Amino acid sequence: MIRFFSNNLNKSKITLNYLNNSLTKCNNSNIHKFLQKNNNNNNNNIKLKFYSTTTTQTTTTTTKNNLNTPPSLISNSNIDYFNKNFTIEDIKNEQIINSAFNSSSRKQASIIKLIEKEPNNPNHYHELIEINRNQNSNQLYKMLQVDNTGDFLFHRKVFKINGVDINMIDLHLKIIDLDDTFKNAHYNLYLLYESLKKYNNNKNINNNINDNNSNNNNNNNNSNNNNNKDRLLSSIINKFVLKNHLDINNNNNNNNNIDINNDIIKLLNGKEMKPIDLLIKEFYNNDQNFEALLKIANHLKDFVHDKISLPISKDQWKEVSKLAILQKVLDLKKGHPVAISQIIYFMKTTKQMKEFRLLDGQSLTIKQLALMAYLENRGGLDPNYIIDQTWLDMIDCLDQGNFSLKNKKECRVITLTSLVLEAIKKFPRNTQFHYHLSKSLNNNLETVDFTFNNENENENNPNSNNPNNNNNNNNSNKDDKNSNKLETRYLNRLDFIKIAILDQLEKINEGDSNQLKLLSDYYYSASTFLENKDQTIKIKGIQLNNVDLLIRALEIDMKFEFTLNSKLIVKELIQLLNHDEIVKVNGKSMTRESLLLLLLGPNTPKDNDSFYNISKFTFKKLIEHYENEIKIINSNNSNNSNNNNNNKIISLNNKINRYRELLKKSKEFLKNSIIEKLKKDPTNSDNYFNLSQILNHDETIIINNNDNNNNNVDINKQWNKIDLILKSIDLEPTKKLTYYSLFEYLSLPTSIKNEKPTIKLIDGTVLEKHQLLYLELTNYPRNTNAYYQFGLHLKEINFKELATKLFNQCITFDPKFSNAYLELGMILYDLKIPSTAIKHQTGDIIMKYSRKQLFIKALESENPNGTLNLKNSLVWYHLSLEMNDGNDGGSVVDIEFNKTKTDILSLIIENDPTFSKSYYELSNLLKSNQDKCKVTGLNRLELLSKSIQVESNIEQLSIYFSQLSNYLQDHEKIILKDGRSMNKQQLLIEAIETNPRGKISSLYYDLSKTLSDNEDDELLLFNKPYNKSQLVKEAIDCLNKENDPDYINSIRLKSNYYLNLIKSLLK
Repeated sequence: MIRFFSNNLNKSKITLNYLNNSLTKCNNSNIHKFLQKNNNNNNNNIKLKFYSTTTTQTTTTTTKNNLNTPPSLISNSNIDYFNKNFTIEDIKNEQIINSAFNSSSRKQASIIKLIEKEPNNPNHYHELIEINRNQNSNQLYKMLQVDNTGDFLFHRKVFKINGVDINMIDLHLKIIDLDDTFKNAHYNLYLLYESLKKYNNNKNINNNINDNNSNNNNNNNNSNNNNNKDRLLSSIINKFVLKNHLDINNNNNNNNNIDINNDIIKLLNGKEMKPIDLLIKEFYNNDQNFEALLKIANHLKDFVHDKISLPISKDQWKEVSKLAILQKVLDLKKGHPVAISQIIYFMKTTKQMKEFRLLDGQSLTIKQLALMAYLENRGGLDPNYIIDQTWLDMIDCLDQGNFSLKNKKECRVITLTSLVLEAIKKFPRNTQFHYHLSKSLNNNLETVDFTFNNENENENNPNSNNPNNNNNNNNSNKDDKNSNKLETRYLNRLDFIKIAILDQLEKINEGDSNQLKLLSDYYYSASTFLENKDQTIKIKGIQLNNVDLLIRALEIDMKFEFTLNSKLIVKELIQLLNHDEIVKVNGKSMTRESLLLLLLGPNTPKDNDSFYNISKFTFKKLIEHYENEIKIINSNNSNNSNNNNNNKIISLNNKINRYRELLKKSKEFLKNSIIEKLKKDPTNSDNYFNLSQILNHDETIIINNNDNNNNNVDINKQWNKIDLILKSIDLEPTKKLTYYSLFEYLSLPTSIKNEKPTIKLIDGTVLEKHQLLYLELTNYPRNTNAYYQFGLHLKEINFKELATKLFNQCITFDPKFSNAYLELGMILYDLKIPSTAIKHQTGDIIMKYSRKQLFIKALESENPNGTLNLKNSLVWYHLSLEMNDGNDGGSVVDIEFNKTKTDILSLIIENDPTFSKSYYELSNLLKSNQDKCKVTGLNRLELLSKSIQVESNIEQLSIYFSQLSNYLQDHEKIILKDGRSMNKQQLLIEAIETNPRGKISSLYYDLSKTLSDNEDDELLLFNKPYNKSQLVKEAIDCLNKENDPDYINSIRLKSNYYLNLIKSLLK
């Protein structure tokens, strides 16, 4: 189990504490619904809880962040005193409200007297404003989900000064009139304008408050307890508004000096200013005000081309871009999270900048910028600078392949999981972090412990199908503080993705359409977590399998321009469907073909890279689909053809040819596009690698430099696929997939790669295949294909025990990796190990698999649509080896997939007559040479002869010849399928000569027994005469060679070398 201790992220046991003092409570918060506890007590005396909201919420798709927590109308309210001492009934008392919300009235009155005495002192006006600001009390309004209500009410507060009503805007204008260089005066006036602008077209605050309860009841079906809490808070605000002379229903109460419709602020001296002029004036007065500078940047849309004139000194102004302004913000405030998030957004979306240069000369990559924002702000005390986008940027950097990052400053490793858990603790209502946590868990068996306070919470069982059961519950109100119990729930990745989906659905129901894209991602991820069609996840009372989830994701994507994510959705969906299966998307019946054609519709992306990736995938899949159609027509009409079928085949071939031509054109189109990018930016490793992925291994290109500029691209050089990959590595040595691409090249047939056993990098480093895999996994620790290939390499050089660790890791990261189950099972069979434990990265055992279970999982995982591949002879064969056939008369006959062992071997022969091992295993089931197999009608000698006929592998042939010799008497002969007549001795000679490098000491010994002790009794082996004693000596020499100390020591050294490599990868 992953547990989380808040004071130590590096603990392997991690517990998340969802306590009231750190969890922002909202009526429609799904994390609360998910972790609620039913309580049927009807005591109405509950304590009013004011939950602390200390963060500014952002999203991954925007770069606009409000860093200024709005000032609140409620002055110096004693929230803690409320929290500890008053119940609902107490708070209804107006006297209580007066004492809580007007505790500063005496000081306020004294300041007003000072203003009346010294009306030209701007500091008095400023002090009156400041004592009416209270960020903490503003959370009262946020409890009601009325965003920035405190700002909206703040400007309406009225003070009686010399008998004249003066509001907050008047106070700011007066300060500017008295001293237009007064720091923060123009900036604060801008903030008030911003608040008025936001709510100018909204309903009045009173309607918003009163409607809030009914909306929550209709949309969210909240409990009576939450409704009572809403009504109470609404009552508090209404009473407070009346006590403070606020006419919240009078829209004409806006200050006449602010014209919202025309974006004009009129100063008391008659001067008119635009909102951005206030910010520029503020920066002119105080060139250290980075918040004003950031607001100026937000007024510019384009990062490079939009510019504005700003003062760089009292007498000098300069045209600067948004990017330059953000650069200055970082110079004034190191690690400013919003400035960094906007810069990262620019770098990701435009891909024009590999590093961002700070004014102090540092050049930082996206990862370095994200780390700077994280390290500078994660432990800060100012909530304005602890924003969720900082953690999202860090997560995105780690999610690109490097799942850990070493922080040299603090000498610790930041892992993806620890980062997400830390983010959840800081931002419990942002379910993007629950989504990322679900993706960081390797399978559905891993869990995270959640510890939370269950007071007044409705608890649903997280292990049930529906962890978000929104039933109404009776009030449960407690005064006894000792009744607050800490509850723990163990949630897996399906639980976390449910939380994310349900939260997005509620936000969409509230009218936030920006959440749709995220919802599509969540549905897609949930579908990948389900291992087959039979598994489901319950959303809003509906059981959804992986097909249902993908359809929902696709229906959302169809509302927007298709992206590469759309391709993934369609790709997964068609893999889950049978060839002729039909599904309904937006109520329309769709086949596999029509689903693919969706990607070529009007929503196809306009950028070249995305278009090519989508079209390439679509064209290839359509070609496969039409080729399968032709195969089906031919198989159904193999004996009789007709014109109708011939016309269908002609039509299908025409489609195939058309899409092949389109595929070729789209490839050329993208190739030219990337070449142009490469010419403009020859230091971008992505350009070289992306170009390499388009080329075939025998294809070359020339990158002509028409501008004749020195841009570091070799003019007229012929670049092949490998040249481009090597250049990409030279520019970015840690780029993922590059080393794996080189490994794939070395794994090609020797005729293509010119028999090179190694690859030489540009810097001169020479790498073997296993070293390429190691570097790939160092850069991209979740590349399951690299783990699998590394495992095959170790198996090939006979380090099978080490190979199991890598196949084990494949399954840990991808529970649907069919071939990993097969290879792991085969190695366990060879090593005579009955079972294995698939382990989680923290070392906790998750699941124990027998060899039979591994082979069953291999079959179940092979096809995403759930159908069994009856032609995968190797898996079926190994499954049969783990089954009892009942021939001994005592054991029970095993049945798997409704098939006995004999049924499976018969199935293999039917589907693959050249699979020799099936004949061999059938021969082992027969007790004598006279018994005949019911499946084939052959005796065991004939079955082994058949195995020899169809096999080409020398190791297997040696085994078959040896086994056949065991079934013959000394002078008995057998005629093989190729016509050769062989006796026992000849079969043993054939077994040794076929595989001379194998473990053949026992074969030499068996062969010696076919000769007499007479030294003249000889046979020819490798064209050399041997008598009995010489054969025995060979048998001993072979055995000694296997036990030779030098040989064993060399194997041990090599084993330790690989063991250290694997330890560093799996640590």
